Amino acid sequence: MRNYVDELQPQVFLPLKYLHELKNAPEHKLSLKLFSELLFLQDYTGTGKQTDEAAHVMRTDLPRNLREYLSTWIKWATC
Repeated sequence: MRNYVDELQPQVFLPLKYLHELKNAPEHKLSLKLFSELLFLQDYTGTGKQTDEAAHVMRTDLPRNLREYLSTWIKWATC
């Protein structure tokens, strides 16, 4: 699979049993913020950058309300 951030580096898929370890890895070793900035060219496209507040919303509010969001989108798409 192509690594869009750095084509000279391979992209790795790990089993789910390593998910907890990855989630708790220090930011200086595994940075989702840096990956997002590089992948989406945020410095050049002007798209919003990931903040701690946005990450908190994605972790808490989105999963809590996902069923409602999806049902609304499905209704809208099927009209």
